Amino acid sequence: MLRSFIIFVLMISSPCVADCTYAHDDGTGYYNLGPSLWPADMCWGNYFQAVPQGHTIDSVSVAFGSAVRPGRDVEVVLMNDPTNDSDPGDAIVLTSVQTRTSEPNTAGFVHFDVPDTPVRGGFFVALVMDVAQSEYVAKMDPDTLGINS
Repeated sequence: MLRSFIIFVLMISSPCVADCTYAHDDGTGYYNLGPSLWPADMCWGNYFQAVPQGHTIDSVSVAFGSAVRPGRDVEVVLMNDPTNDSDPGDAIVLTSVQTRTSEPNTAGFVHFDVPDTPVRGGFFVALVMDVAQSEYVAKMDPDTLGINS
């Protein structure tokens, strides 16, 4: 299930309300995750419930694992959960952005702009990368959960 990998924060804003941040991470992370026995197309992300002050996603901030260097291809995907059941099996893609990592690998976040994307109810934010064997691209931080406004 996508939400078992807790790795990034996404920034959102609404045209009539102050900025809001959905957060599952403070950027530090404790574990680096990736395929150990074979290369893979890896998808990981988080699940959120939209709040009234945050109905438009305009950027995603990612704390990558130790293997990610500048210039890596990555896809940022926002998906609606039409049944609000936290199951990505019926998720509907709202927006998908093909981009590249552009900042050096640090303990902080790499920021990606996405087209303003409205969200309601449950939604997923995910990343997709081609990952080599033993390349640990996802950072997991189990300590920080919440929404900040």
